[in-house]
Amino acid sequence: MLKMDVYIQGENTETKVVENHIMDLKKEGYNISKFYGDGAYDNYNMFNILEEIGADKAIKIKKMRQWVIIITKEKNVVGR
Repeated sequence: MLKMDVYIQGENTETKVVENHIMDLKKEGYNISKFYGDGAYDNYNMFNILEEIGADKAIKIKKMRQWVIIITKEKNVVGR
């Protein structure tokens, strides 16, 4: 264990704490090669941070975050 934090429930989210720890560890020279997380870590900010530091992602995708892409005759793409 390299980092630990204690907080009062409701004042900070677990994902925000982990995001801060990841960035701090990277600044301290640690190489994070892969991050494992459950659906709570399925958010754009976490994926952006992991992409920024070059870490592989092993995060369970929430079922409700399945993207639908519709292509029309005019080649417009609509995502939902």
